[in-house]
Amino acid sequence: MFSKINIASIVTGHLDTLRDASTGKKSMADGALFGILPLLVASLLLLAGHPLKENFITILLASYAILTGLLFNLLVLVFDLIRKEGEPQNVDEVVKLDWRHKQKLLKETFASISFCVLEGITLSVTALGALLPWHSLKMTFSFLVYAVTVNFALTLLMILKRIHKLLGAELNSSTKG
Repeated sequence: MFSKINIASIVTGHLDTLRDASTGKKSMADGALFGILPLLVASLLLLAGHPLKENFITILLASYAILTGLLFNLLVLVFDLIRKEGEPQNVDEVVKLDWRHKQKLLKETFASISFCVLEGITLSVTALGALLPWHSLKMTFSFLVYAVTVNFALTLLMILKRIHKLLGAELNSSTKG
């Protein structure tokens, strides 16, 4: 019944990208950056007495809606790149290795963009919860919005870096030929 809205594969797909590129093992530093830092920032903001205000929530909702729509478009573009890139035939192993690396990077980017879209949807719903009049719920939802927003921003930076690397490699290979 819930299989149509099961998001577990999106979450695990993204978490699987948080690996050390040189070893292929899970990265503790990435875990801390994407797991602990957002919780720490959210805690500090609330301890400093900054629960979400109604006008800020409205701005956040508009921002998440725009970013999520743009990320959906980016998902389609990355998917199209993955689909169009067939494995090169009759080429040396260096070219095939480069192709495999590019495919891996595209798939990781796809997983992280999907996760970012999920975060945008989650943030929109959670931000609405911060509008509730009860103080304890307002604080809980404020904490969640702050933590997910920090993670959202970090994930966007990771996506930006990957896309920059992909496009940079593509531009370098097209200027050589």
